[in-house]
Amino acid sequence: MIPGNDQHPNAAYISEIDSVLRTWDVPVLVMFSDGDIAFKPTEGQRIADIVPNGRFHLVRNAGHYLQEDAGEEIAQRMVTFLRDEAKVT
Repeated sequence: MIPGNDQHPNAAYISEIDSVLRTWDVPVLVMFSDGDIAFKPTEGQRIADIVPNGRFHLVRNAGHYLQEDAGEEIAQRMVTFLRDEAKVT
């Protein structure tokens, strides 16, 4: 369940997740769609921004289930991301 305010039962849990993400020392690729009915792309960007090595990609013309609406695109983005990260380390 997605918390809509600080009183929601999951609000503290989500806050804890945010705190942990701020300390991750791993590359992270966050992909969100422009047509998601549950989350706005700004939420994906926010997640990518709080992870020290986070990157964000907006998938256009897709809904909540990226793998169904844009499977080839997200697979290619993931392959490129992993390949680029392997070159860095």
